[in-house]
Amino acid sequence: MRRLNQQQMLLIALTGCTAVGALLRFWGLGRRDFWFDESCTFIYVQNLFQWNSERSLLVESTNLPYYVLLRAWTFLFGTSEVGLRSMSAFAGTLTVPLLAMIAWRTVGIYAAAIVAWLAAVHPLHVHYSHEARAYALWVLLLTVAMLALVEAVRSTTKRWWWMFGATVLLALLTHYYTLFWIPASFAAVIFADDRRRAIRRWAITMTGVAVLFAVG
Repeated sequence: MRRLNQQQMLLIALTGCTAVGALLRFWGLGRRDFWFDESCTFIYVQNLFQWNSERSLLVESTNLPYYVLLRAWTFLFGTSEVGLRSMSAFAGTLTVPLLAMIAWRTVGIYAAAIVAWLAAVHPLHVHYSHEARAYALWVLLLTVAMLALVEAVRSTTKRWWWMFGATVLLALLTHYYTLFWIPASFAAVIFADDRRRAIRRWAITMTGVAVLFAVG
């Protein structure tokens, strides 16, 4: 019998952990009714383009792109508890292998398997993947951004920097708490082999993100 190599073993581990993560995130989505914040999500999605914020007592802190995407999602899956929450469950499931990819690229295969398992069963992440709120999508965007940044500091091409900047902008438009994450992302830059080039491109990318965010 042919022995599996490390990458094949990692693929099996990632598949298993992602399956466990999906089971935990999709199981019981309709078991409970909407709570108050999820009810706000339901109302905003139903009245997305007719909402009069000046006359409403509801003030929503989540930004518009999440609701636009969720509105499109409801065309396929409906506006029930399961329908609205399933987008968060899907985003939470995708986060599991992507976090493992970051660990693989920065530490190694065994670390990637450990991270995949921890991400799959993490109680707090599972909890927010069960809610019709933007948090699971936001974490997914930040994970994609970090993976793009890890590849960007390793690569001589600029496409990963473009992906990093675009994803950070989407995350920022999804939730303003991204402002606290951006300085932390600089840690990946200072450990780059070509630190000067990485710092320069990070600064240029963040400047572009800031300008686009201010204009938008």
